[in-house]
Amino acid sequence: MIGRISAILIAGAVTVAGAPAIAADFEMADATIVATEAVPPGGGWEVKVTPYGWMTGINGTITARGRSVSTAMSFIDLVQDSDELIPFMGAWSVGKDRFSIFGDFFYSKLGFSVEKSKEVNPVAGLKLSANAKAGLDTTLTIAQVALAYDVIKQGGTAVGFYAGARYWNADADLTFKITGEVNLSNLGLKRKGKFAVAHSGGFDWVDPLVGIKVKQDLTPQDQLTLIADIGGFGVGSEFSWQVFGGYSHNWQITRSTEMALALGYRILSVDYTEGSGIDAKGLDLTLHGPLAGLTFTW
Repeated sequence: MIGRISAILIAGAVTVAGAPAIAADFEMADATIVATEAVPPGGGWEVKVTPYGWMTGINGTITARGRSVSTAMSFIDLVQDSDELIPFMGAWSVGKDRFSIFGDFFYSKLGFSVEKSKEVNPVAGLKLSANAKAGLDTTLTIAQVALAYDVIKQGGTAVGFYAGARYWNADADLTFKITGEVNLSNLGLKRKGKFAVAHSGGFDWVDPLVGIKVKQDLTPQDQLTLIADIGGFGVGSEFSWQVFGGYSHNWQITRSTEMALALGYRILSVDYTEGSGIDAKGLDLTLHGPLAGLTFTW
């Protein structure tokens, strides 16, 4: 899917370090030491752009026209069965001092093999079919934007909270082989030769979300990042959540430009359903897998 989810995930770090200044009066019998912490003035705007590849595996259930199919496919399975897998993914952020705004975009067209999928509510005379390369095709688009504030930013450590929204758009087609006399109109299905197709039609929603991000410098060039959020709350989806953990190493390209290699693992999960009966459609999926990207900072 978007998620055809990592989903999750992806951003860089801004570090403020204090340097002690010590003054001593050697003419006094008892030396007096005064230490102060130098706090640099707030810097300018910092812009980060991160094209990335998310090697997504998917577990869960997809529903179209009241027909539900559960699946569990690895990234390799999806590569073999999907028309498109990673056509476009990317993240960005703009920040100054303790504030930042960041976003993420994911689009993918996923195909699920019959061998890795199972009908949840089978109907006599219909069998999930391997028509073409897959019995289930899903197009998934996910876009996120959030505003963050670092409550802690000291000594190579930054801890921030963020709030925002995640937009989902999905479209699913389930293909069944007709193995007997079946009244397709009662099931809301359309006939296509010897096959029946359950087409969900496009459906979308917006999940509010809140989260936390933690960044820790290991060295001036190496950093660990942890991002986690929850959302939905019945406003959009019933519930959604995301976790990303990663490591990055950066290089100074020019005086004003840095490049960083980011490696990590992202998990993005959502539970959304709308309609009932033959009009029901939805996603109850977890997208997960390793992620690699390049971050450019100005």
